[in-house]
Amino acid sequence: MPDPRMRVLIDQGVTLMSMSVQGPATVANGGTAQYTANVMGTTKTPGTWSTSGGHGSINATSGVFTATSTGAQTITFTNTFDNAKTATKNITVV
Repeated sequence: MPDPRMRVLIDQGVTLMSMSVQGPATVANGGTAQYTANVMGTTKTPGTWSTSGGHGSINATSGVFTATSTGAQTITFTNTFDNAKTATKNITVV
């Protein structure tokens, strides 16, 4: 269920200024890592996860990344309330 506080902020036209992806900067090849989004101090923000770089995959709902080969990877969180709002984290699969 969406966080009702976020709905109020969007309805009032407040711009989300602080959004970041939290989690490890390196992941072992064959391993997994949990990523979370922090939006204005809360980690209970609805959104979707994606990844680019070709060295793993991420569960779009849970934020669990699975590494499949070594190299650079980008983890992206997209806020459900405003698809233009994203946060990214560059990681390395080692």
